[in-house]
Amino acid sequence: MRALRDVTPCDVYANEARMSQCSCIGNFVDLTSCLRCDDSDITQTNSSLLHFPGIHPSTSRWLVENRKVKLVGIDTPSIDYGQSTLYESHRILYAENIPGLENVAHMDKLPAKGFTMYAAPMFIAGGSGGPCRIFARLDDKKCTVNAGDRLNSFGVLWVTLILAFIGFLDF
Repeated sequence: MRALRDVTPCDVYANEARMSQCSCIGNFVDLTSCLRCDDSDITQTNSSLLHFPGIHPSTSRWLVENRKVKLVGIDTPSIDYGQSTLYESHRILYAENIPGLENVAHMDKLPAKGFTMYAAPMFIAGGSGGPCRIFARLDDKKCTVNAGDRLNSFGVLWVTLILAFIGFLDF
């Protein structure tokens, strides 16, 4: 889904009508803005100068009430719009235990369905969030993978999980 302004429920309906397989019925909602944020939008400390779209609070409420969503991802620095001071979408989604992944790249490369997404967050003591290593595994049954590739993928998964676990340890 692409937007240069906050994503509204109408945008979600329009996206569903365009796609034969709905992008927001299931576990993950892809809200792609197609807006490339420069470093000043990411590192800015004065929120009145941040200019990027987010998820409109009405859309967050609509997703909670009308879809069985377990995770929301967006390619901007926040699920709320840049100048937000109330962080309504954060509060609405997080109250329902629906996490939001921010700055997610290449979501448009994933199919509407048929993949499993993994997000391995790094624990930051006292933090309200943290960076994640995010990757997806396609569920395509026609894909043939040799044993070496399968072992390599398994090893990468274990290393990622071990590093995530080490982040939880207090040294």
